[in-house]
Amino acid sequence: MHIWQLDPANLTPYYDLAVCDALAQAGHDVRFISTRYIHDPNLPIPTGFITDNRYFRGIHWDVLHKRPRLRRGIRAISYPLGHLGVLRLATRHRPDVIHIQWSRLPKLDLRLWKRFIAQKIPLVHTVHDIAPMFASPAMQADLLAVYQHMDALILHTQSNITAFQDVYPSIPHKKLHLIPMIAFPNPPLPPSANQQSAREALGLPTDAPIALFFGAIKHYKGLDVLLEAFVQARAKNPDIHLVIAGKYDTTQRGKLPALDAISAMPNVHLYEGFIPTHDIWKYHLAADVIVHP
Repeated sequence: MHIWQLDPANLTPYYDLAVCDALAQAGHDVRFISTRYIHDPNLPIPTGFITDNRYFRGIHWDVLHKRPRLRRGIRAISYPLGHLGVLRLATRHRPDVIHIQWSRLPKLDLRLWKRFIAQKIPLVHTVHDIAPMFASPAMQADLLAVYQHMDALILHTQSNITAFQDVYPSIPHKKLHLIPMIAFPNPPLPPSANQQSAREALGLPTDAPIALFFGAIKHYKGLDVLLEAFVQARAKNPDIHLVIAGKYDTTQRGKLPALDAISAMPNVHLYEGFIPTHDIWKYHLAADVIVHP
């Protein structure tokens, strides 16, 4: 099959690439249509499928990062232009199915999705969040319209399906498909990698129990719950350490513990910022347990 996967803003690059790679290994002809992922320049891109970065071309120029208003303006213009380019491409090279990862501007996005439907191209949409953090109540109504036009919807757990049906009861159950999250393949470890070397590289104690919270620091991930639990755990085991590694979501400052408060906690090691792929192994190998509150 000729399968296209769309994630215009490249919001979930590791998941996107893992899905494309798995489909390609299963013998399908896959095209991943997105934008260049600037946060991890060394991100390994599998070669078994086409990577087509046709969205937001030009907005990554260094000069635009110094002029955010101009960058936002160019971004607003280039998004529908990217949609138009994908539509023209689909008209010339009709895919068998299009898999959509995100509809961040559902009213605008639905115009493109309807053009695909007019060409009788089946559409699949992954629902990453039942109530997306970017969506206002009005936007959720727009998302309902998007989901109603899909041929199939992918959710990762049974609890997600149940929650989805509570929020969108009009969507037929037969459209909902449970497909567990697929993991991006880890890069190979350095030959001499072990827990001690990983801890030494991060400046962590080599003989203490260490728990790890890894990934983007956002409210819904429960970091506040974890920090309260860590205080209780440390009262019973003063030697335990907690590593928090990931980029802090500054848009959620009012909901998240402050960075300086986190850094001031005894035995808490904060590594704030985006962790590139080639460094991920250090954090995971250094930890005794990874916590997902």
